[in-house]
Amino acid sequence: MYELTDECSMEHSTQAMKSALIELILDQGYDQVTLSDIVRTAGTHPDTFREHFADKDELLERVTNDFLNGLGHVLIRPYVRSRTLHANQLAAEALRIFRYIYEHRPVFQALLATPANLHQRLYSRIRSHQSTTVRLLSGRPEEIDDDLLISYTITTALGLVMEWARQGFKATAVDMVRQLNELVGTRLSNPACRP
Repeated sequence: MYELTDECSMEHSTQAMKSALIELILDQGYDQVTLSDIVRTAGTHPDTFREHFADKDELLERVTNDFLNGLGHVLIRPYVRSRTLHANQLAAEALRIFRYIYEHRPVFQALLATPANLHQRLYSRIRSHQSTTVRLLSGRPEEIDDDLLISYTITTALGLVMEWARQGFKATAVDMVRQLNELVGTRLSNPACRP
């Protein structure tokens, strides 16, 4: 019983420090955040911080990994048992990405303001998933190179996500998927865009 309470307390402290870092980044910028700021905001002790993390960079890495792992889980969950994927399911996949980012927008906005290289890491995480997704995709035009399709789709989606964040997430996740579908669908189906 004592170990469970200890474990819960450690998890609570870790979560409090992650939340404090996010709040502080949004308030004052990553470079201005100090260890003292984090422990004061989290309501923990510096020794508690040092038990979990070497420094704020390690804490930032944990927050970033948690965010990316959560996104990965959201992306993979629907396809665990699938052998094929239809093009109309891609909109549902995009919606899961936009919803996840919207639900975690404070974390996303804070990570954008850090040296965590979020854009490149998001690209890599989604690309690794998309590589599997495109192989499962049935009914796609054979003349489109898989790697180019993946790169085009991810770059377009991330561009929209970055602009969405810049605008303060005014549109809904559903509206963003509609925009993405219009942009990608129009571009791929427009005869003027083909040689």
